[in-house]
Amino acid sequence: MTGRHVLTLSCVVVALLPAAAQRVELTLPDVKKSVTMQLPAHNTDASARWLQFRHPDATQRILWRHEIAHIPASASDVQASSVPSSLPGATVDPSHLFFRAEYSIGEARHTLLIFMSEASASDAAPVLVIGFRDNGVAYAALQQDQFDLTRIEPAVNGVRIIGKATESQIMAGDGFAGDEGPYATTYDPFAVYIVQRMGDSVYSSDASRSYNLEHYVWAGPHSREDYAVVYNLPGHPKPFGTPASRLDTIMSKRKVAR
Repeated sequence: MTGRHVLTLSCVVVALLPAAAQRVELTLPDVKKSVTMQLPAHNTDASARWLQFRHPDATQRILWRHEIAHIPASASDVQASSVPSSLPGATVDPSHLFFRAEYSIGEARHTLLIFMSEASASDAAPVLVIGFRDNGVAYAALQQDQFDLTRIEPAVNGVRIIGKATESQIMAGDGFAGDEGPYATTYDPFAVYIVQRMGDSVYSSDASRSYNLEHYVWAGPHSREDYAVVYNLPGHPKPFGTPASRLDTIMSKRKVAR
């Protein structure tokens, strides 16, 4: 005997999609109990939006006031939805109702279920991340009303959940990512949350600062409209930050690289 136990999670999804109810079987290592997850039959009443988990010792509900969105499965679905069709570090469950991320860090095992809702206007989308304890109890590892989830990845001290609480807005120039000409946006830093084994997620200021310095710029943990991030400026291979008061001067002096 290796001491490893397997949890089989039965997920019953009712009336969230045009099709009939769905049942999803998940295998989660290192948990002893069988757990059934059920979503409400009608997911239109905000007061009834919850996920129910049942195992031999208890029945629990995790409330979430947002409607669970369907993860796009086709090109037409992608065009019609604000929910991403893929998430680095996670896989799409066959039900297309959540992403699943599984990591082994040392001898610890992390299994996370990631639910999303549709975004409204220019806001980031709501996100709910479910984790599991050794006794089969599910818990909300992360709940955010607005969080543009970028990726999930392992770390020495747990699983890192990375995203932005706010969407960037254009401040100068003509475009966004993929455009070749110079442009600038508001400052909207990445936030890094760390989920330890069977624990809630904790915002890490050190990890957030390091991630932004490597992949973005760093001017503090909060979004700012008095600070700009400039892209594609000749002579600057990476984005860089500047006070918004200097933006007109910087952009007016830009030179088109030949």
